[in-house]
Amino acid sequence: MTTSNSVNCNVNGIVALNNTTGVFSNATIGDVTSGSAAFDGTAGTTLTGTTAGLTLTAASTSTGNGANVNINGGQTSSSGSSGGSVQLSGSVGPSIGNGGGVNLFGGFGGFTSGNGGTATLQGGGCFGSTGNGGAVLILGGQSATTGNGGGITITSGASTGGNGGLLTLTGGTGTNGTPGSVSISSGPVSGTNQNSSNVTISTGNSTGTGTPGTISLKAGSAPKASGSSASSPVIRMFLNGFSNLTSGSATTIVTPTIASNTMVSGQIIYSLECTDGTDLQSLSGTVAYAITNKSGTITGTTSILGTEAKNLTAGTLTDTWAVTAAGLVQITPTTSLTATTFRITFSAFSNSQQNITYA
Repeated sequence: MTTSNSVNCNVNGIVALNNTTGVFSNATIGDVTSGSAAFDGTAGTTLTGTTAGLTLTAASTSTGNGANVNINGGQTSSSGSSGGSVQLSGSVGPSIGNGGGVNLFGGFGGFTSGNGGTATLQGGGCFGSTGNGGAVLILGGQSATTGNGGGITITSGASTGGNGGLLTLTGGTGTNGTPGSVSISSGPVSGTNQNSSNVTISTGNSTGTGTPGTISLKAGSAPKASGSSASSPVIRMFLNGFSNLTSGSATTIVTPTIASNTMVSGQIIYSLECTDGTDLQSLSGTVAYAITNKSGTITGTTSILGTEAKNLTAGTLTDTWAVTAAGLVQITPTTSLTATTFRITFSAFSNSQQNITYA
């Protein structure tokens, strides 16, 4: 369906889009001359496509922006009643077969340049002085008695020559109230002696000599003085840190933000791996550090906690930790092997109020 002058296409009311029989049935078309095609669904409107499908398309234009296509639930003036819903659903499958899917896509960018369009799912706002905003629910389908429930996959966009898309999950902003929470949980279970399911959080893979991805968990810093000044989340847990090492040379693992008259501390759980292609050396330990900046003078200390675990098929492997005058936490490893591979992989934890950058 197209309209002239690249106008908007509006579908209002309780609307069913059906792709089986081939006609628009019970459709009342109005307000075409003012620039929109409106299907009034007060009594229920059904748009039925052909066997090849049903497409709603606003007209194209050679200048300016393309027109929108809006699908809106019907409004009501009846106090205490609810506005009409909009439901998009794939058709029911045959007795043996799959049901139809529903795809929501932002439009493609220009063939030469331009960004792809954004696809937005947003709960409804609230006009009144009281009331909750509408939620957005994304639910996997319910299974049959002996089947598995439908999964949910949220994946940011891929790129062939640039960076992949950023995926962000953010709770709603709170103005003079509590902001929205974000919860990630495996599904509940019922019945007798049933196992709980797992939650897996994973980085993407790297290739070749690429650096592996890390996982950072942030939480808010300590409260500030009374007022509206916002605190900044800081990294509390950092997983899968990685750096190549050189025997006898210092490598920076922790770079804290430590302004005058502030302090920072934390722990690092580390593993060293070294090989010359024949013999192997493995070492694991935990080191704690504490740093202060008193009126511009930075001092710090490190302490290896307990005894490092070490297994060497040949030679020696040692490591020392220190804090520099700039507040950097560094490791200096020394191996007797002529190493072809020498690396550190670590996880770090901090309960301080300063932001930290890790290797």
